[in-house]
Amino acid sequence: MSVSFHRAFDRTADPFKALEDIIKLGCERILTSGQQPKAIEGVNLLAELQKKAAGRIILLAGSGVTEDNIRAIYEATGIHEYHFSARVSVPSKMKSHNQEVHMGSKDADEGTTLVSSPQRVKDTIAKIIEM
Repeated sequence: MSVSFHRAFDRTADPFKALEDIIKLGCERILTSGQQPKAIEGVNLLAELQKKAAGRIILLAGSGVTEDNIRAIYEATGIHEYHFSARVSVPSKMKSHNQEVHMGSKDADEGTTLVSSPQRVKDTIAKIIEM
């Protein structure tokens, strides 16, 4: 069985100690954004982690990875595996709803939903193949 460590890694106080601990636990991958909201913002730490990992564990860059930034992340880090959603917002199929009651944040657009776009998946994979 293969085990990947969740992005909880991004909340650790010492990512280099956590890297060693996770390797010792026997995990095969760490899903990380380099301790930033988006992987593109965490490329400096991702590159350092990739170097320290030295092939002992796979770093899986994730959070905000798109067809527009995957090459930049790769070039800055040398990471070869990516987690991405290829999300787009589409109108909800709901016929009507009470605009006064919110199921989440008042700022959230409850008239739309996020789905993975087959075209964005294809575009991102095409960028990966080019690398």
